[in-house]
This record gives sequence, structure tokens and C-alpha cells, in this order.
Amino acid sequence: MYIFNKNPSKRFYKIFYYILAKNIIEIILIYNKKELIKNIYSIDISYIEKYLKKNPIIITIHFNNWEIMGINIDISKVVIYKKLSNPYTENLLKNIREKLYEIPIEMKNILNNLDIIKKYPTIFLIDQNLRTGSIYKFLNKKTLISDFPLKLAKKQKRDILYCVLIKENGQWKIKFKYIYYNEFKEKEIEKIFMEILEFFSYFIYMKPTRWFGFTHKIWKNTKELQPNLY
Repeated sequence: MYIFNKNPSKRFYKIFYYILAKNIIEIILIYNKKELIKNIYSIDISYIEKYLKKNPIIITIHFNNWEIMGINIDISKVVIYKKLSNPYTENLLKNIREKLYEIPIEMKNILNNLDIIKKYPTIFLIDQNLRTGSIYKFLNKKTLISDFPLKLAKKQKRDILYCVLIKENGQWKIKFKYIYYNEFKEKEIEKIFMEILEFFSYFIYMKPTRWFGFTHKIWKNTKELQPNLY
């Protein structure tokens, strides 16, 4: 079981905020200089293109600069996002996401847009402070986290691709695993979701300063409540 320290050291925060500031600058440059950033952070996605053509549910977390994946996955896609409280930041990110993903859909509007969502690869970031979800052990802590993407995949009979962006041997790469619908349609969602959480936990454990999910206060709520998908 991988563990994340809820009270990191000063050195951790120094590195963390340096990387966060770098990410923010990159995100702003994505808005103004998309092609420049794409050239700097070029990622070979040829090994997952065949999967993307199947319109999978894509599950990821706030690890490294997750928006860079959006630049390189240069096809029409949906991103499910949680609206930010700061209107300036919300508007900036919405404009960026329209450039990268083309179809941003706010989390609370998912059930009203299921027909649109089904037509495109659909990206969920699951490490956020939520008001609806299920209780799972994540990084050895009781966490309210949403397994809704798996339930949606089952309902819409879609495959699942879960992934993170990492730097390996000086090159940015997307590390991923793929689950075909036929492989998990008869399995318990809880078991599959725990495997997905373990996948993410490994990368967080190895590079904790590159995970920004804990700033989303994902351990704040522990009351279990699921939206009715059916």
C-alpha cells in the first residue's frame, strides 16, 4: 500500500511550488503559444492512437502537467471538469480546454450530456474534492473519490484507458493501461477501481512533488453519495 504524507517537509513544498509555478506558466503559454509548447513537449502517442479511435473513457490525475497530454492527443474529445471558484482562472482554463479538448463539460452537467459524451474519447480527472462519490482507500487514506467513470463505461459499453504523464530518460511519455469493455463488464467495479488507484498511487509515491491532487483537498469529505446514473 502506497502512502502520501499529509504534512510534507519544507523541502517538499519548495520543490512542489517550483513545479506548480512552471506548470502554470506552461498552461498560460498553451493558450497563447500552443504550437510552441507542443513542439517543446512533443509526445509520441502512436502507441495509443489505435485505442483512442475506440472512444474510450480516459481516467487520469493531476500529475505533472496533465494539460500537456491534451495538446498531444490532438483529436476531438470531451473533458469533464470541476468549475473553479475564481472566475478569472475558470475563464482562462475554459478557453484553454476549448483549444485542447474542444468539448469541455462541467461535472454537474454530465447526466444532461450523455449522448455527446458517448461520441468522443472522454477524460476524467478523479483526484478532486467532490461532493458525490464512493469511499475508497487511496494512498492508504479513507477518500471520497468517484468511480463514476467506470459506471459510465459499463453503461455506454466503452473501453477504459487510464494514464499519467511522466518523464523517462529525458522524454515525456504517457504511461497507461487499457481495459477492453469485454474484460470488465462482468467484474466488480470496486475491484477494477482499486487497481486503477494502485496504478496512480505508484507514480505519486515515486514522485510526490509532481502530484497536485492533494491541493484539491480530496481528503476533506468522507460522506458517501453517488449520482443516479441509471
